[in-house]
Amino acid sequence: MSKNHYRLLLAGIFLCIAAFTAFWWNEWHKSSATTDQHPYHIEVVFKSYNRPPAFWSNVGDGIMAAEKEFGVTCHITAPYTEGDIDTQINLMEQAIAARPNAIILAAADYERLVPVCEKAVAAGILLLTVDSDVNTSARQSFVGTDNVELGRKLGELLAEQTQNKAAFGVISHVEGTATATATDRLAGLLEATPDGDARMEGFAYCNGSEELAKAQTMELLKDHPDIRCMVGLNESSALGIANALKELELSGQISLVVCDSSEKQIQFLENGTIQACVVQNPFSMGYLSVANAVKLLNRQNVEPITYTDSVIVRKKNLNTAEFQQLIIPFTP
Repeated sequence: MSKNHYRLLLAGIFLCIAAFTAFWWNEWHKSSATTDQHPYHIEVVFKSYNRPPAFWSNVGDGIMAAEKEFGVTCHITAPYTEGDIDTQINLMEQAIAARPNAIILAAADYERLVPVCEKAVAAGILLLTVDSDVNTSARQSFVGTDNVELGRKLGELLAEQTQNKAAFGVISHVEGTATATATDRLAGLLEATPDGDARMEGFAYCNGSEELAKAQTMELLKDHPDIRCMVGLNESSALGIANALKELELSGQISLVVCDSSEKQIQFLENGTIQACVVQNPFSMGYLSVANAVKLLNRQNVEPITYTDSVIVRKKNLNTAEFQQLIIPFTP
């Protein structure tokens, strides 16, 4: 073999080796990039999830639907009860320690969660809130019901039941959630109710407990026998009031208007213990909170506040398409 042929052979072998090496380097690099490119990690801290009202299960369903659609990883934690603010603060600390890309919080207290929320943002974690807001400009997005408007709708229902004359009582959920839920709902209710402050003869917080709401209702009705309508500002209070009216055999004699639409509430609506519900859209809250987190992490703009709809439901419109969409939501 001549020297020229030998050189050409070596050059060919070298080119093949170079091409082969370049090919496998490219494939390894793509594989490595895929392996290192983990989906966004989002920590979610609810008010209650281990033994939740159906509301929080539905918010969770929306989050899981968005998790699947957007290819992110969502980890949900919550205290055992909605009133356990100290545990929620501790869970926020744990969420920060997990170093997620974002935290979605349903704040159990408008003020007490502020320091730990600002700690999360200082650590470079995107902060969003769902259902219940927190008193800090550090959060980038809130998704939830317009609670003042929801309160006004309850006021419309209260007017129907009392002709704007009779006394009424209110059971709320957790004191301190402020603009998130309790305070704004009550404000909207009283705003839409003529002489509301004077006619509201009883008010209590049940701290997310049906049993406590039931006991409080019995006490209110005993102390204020002229009450003609009760108002439940969330699922737990609604069910507690309904159970009290059933036990006292006052169903239909004392009216009841409430928020939310769990299976038990629908049963009370069908049998006449509850006259009407203002139904939120918890599935959309969960879904949109994750969708907003993904947009923000991808440096896209979102509105700082996204309100989801609430609708009035009576027994006569239980089977309408609008209501069925709320209780059995479409999974995007």
